[in-house]
Amino acid sequence: MADNYLQYSSFLKYRKGRKRNKLLDMMNNPKKYGLHDEYGPIEFEEEDKGIWIYSHEYGNPDLVIETVRMWQENESISKPFRICWACTCSKPRVDEFCGGGAVVKKGVAYVVPDALDLAERMAKQGGKDG
Repeated sequence: MADNYLQYSSFLKYRKGRKRNKLLDMMNNPKKYGLHDEYGPIEFEEEDKGIWIYSHEYGNPDLVIETVRMWQENESISKPFRICWACTCSKPRVDEFCGGGAVVKKGVAYVVPDALDLAERMAKQGGKDG
């Protein structure tokens, strides 16, 4: 038996105030904003200079990306946010390790494809990215 994990840890710098409170409300109440949280809520901790967003064992980076994207768009936030994630396994099994990343800026998400999927696509195309 093996355990799979999807983990990330990122810091969103933003001073305290109304706009930050809006983001906290979105993370605490995703359904209220039409966000899908099938894997559970976003784990986070407030700090003086921002919000630490993370997952202990399994998180949903798509939910984090969409929440931050929507917040930036609705609140006219231009400061970029970046997140990287890793998919790991407690036993070294074939194709159980991958990861990806994204940058969200001005309400637009730029997502880097999952590394394993990208490698498989490149292998099928003879090593060409596409």
